[in-house]
Amino acid sequence: MTTPRTRLLQSWRRACAWCARGPVTASQRGIALVAVMFVLFFLVSLALTYGFAVRLELNTAQNFCDDLKAQYCAKAGIYRALGEFKRDPGTASAGYPRADLPEDAKRIERYTKVFDNQPMGEGAFTVKFRDSFGQTGSGPMDENSLINLSALAANNNREKLTRLFQHACSDPTVVDRLVASVIDYVDANDTPTPNGGEKDDYETVDPPIYIRNGPMRTADEFLNVIEMLKHRYPGQIDEGIWFGEDANGNGILDKNEDDGDKTPPADDADDVLDRGIKDLVTVDSEGDKVNPNTASEDVLRIMYPEDELQQILADRQTHRLSFNSGTFRIRSYGKAHGYTHVVEWVVRIGGPGGYPSVIRMYSL
Repeated sequence: MTTPRTRLLQSWRRACAWCARGPVTASQRGIALVAVMFVLFFLVSLALTYGFAVRLELNTAQNFCDDLKAQYCAKAGIYRALGEFKRDPGTASAGYPRADLPEDAKRIERYTKVFDNQPMGEGAFTVKFRDSFGQTGSGPMDENSLINLSALAANNNREKLTRLFQHACSDPTVVDRLVASVIDYVDANDTPTPNGGEKDDYETVDPPIYIRNGPMRTADEFLNVIEMLKHRYPGQIDEGIWFGEDANGNGILDKNEDDGDKTPPADDADDVLDRGIKDLVTVDSEGDKVNPNTASEDVLRIMYPEDELQQILADRQTHRLSFNSGTFRIRSYGKAHGYTHVVEWVVRIGGPGGYPSVIRMYSL
């Protein structure tokens, strides 16, 4: 079998023999020049293509390394926060540090020092919270500032569940169905309550949905309840109960979320971002109570009747109310060479050896 190299040598020999026959004419010189230029063009194109491919591979590898560095910087922030819990057990009772309370002044100063843009190798990390209600700061976020939807349902707390769903829905019939269905979702039996739904109702959805019949593992499981009710009552309920007008979950009123029915999602075009219940709930806190020091006014309005609400709002302006939080959400932002990676853990204080135990991990 002849190889490309052999064929090339044979062609070269034939060309030399042809040239040796006699004087080279102008026509022959022109043909040779065209052939040489074609070969040079091919070789240059091949070299440029190879160089571009090599550069692309190098850039891809470098981008991957930079993103990985940012990810590990973010993880460093997580472990720095875990160390802070070990160092200062009082963090569990402090919730959000407040500059207007003298006992929190040192903690605010320390949090700024250890969590704000801390160098780590070739990058840096920042641990901070920013919830959906204007509360911001360095350090972890108190998970007990949110409503434990699963715990309310497990305790059959219809009053608070009703107020929760009324926050996003004004139709009393739909609210009643939501309350009954979420209670049926977490209870241990397969007997539906009036207006609720059990195993048979979820199995008729396409594709069928597995009903938990126990505590929810994630807050997003509530969407299973929505899907069942959408199938059962077409056109009467949708995911707006969960997401509100904030369809992309960025916490910002975008143009398509403030234009009525022109583009999804449907909204009232009132220049105000109406939220569903997604930003109000969790399944990771310790029970069906919230920390009155750290919960937003919207959360407190759901959890307490009006007279208690006003008293709490007045009291927490002057002193910290009695409540010990044991579950925190740590969100760490790692940065390296222009890349940002966000890692979020939910942890509970008081694990083995005094270290927090990890409930949930996210890479955002």
